[in-house]
Amino acid sequence: MLAELREDNATLVARMRAMHDLSDEYGDVATASLLENWID
Repeated sequence: MLAELREDNATLVARMRAMHDLSDEYGDVATASLLENWID
């Protein structure tokens, strides 16, 4: 159960990092900032 949760969290963080990069690419500073806070 904990291993599955860890994998899910790793997947979530990877997707959030991808969205952060996309937000930066399009100049969406507000979204990028929110994602940075959530990732940390």
